[in-house]
Amino acid sequence: MLSDDGVLSFALGRYENYVSPELAQLLASAHRSLQPSFANILVLPGGRVFFLASDGPLHGDIAARIAARAFRRSW
Repeated sequence: MLSDDGVLSFALGRYENYVSPELAQLLASAHRSLQPSFANILVLPGGRVFFLASDGPLHGDIAARIAARAFRRSW
């Protein structure tokens, strides 16, 4: 069971600089499948397309948020 602000994450497809019609249809289908169950859906392109879905808030600036919370050595 997912907690109230938990995040479901998965990746689909592989592509370089082009999304084929077939991959676009797959991605759209995945997005439509998440909509009835989650208040927030974030799609992050990369070598694969990552989906994040949650009823809690989602943020697209993941790298910056990780860097802001990074452990800093004091030696």
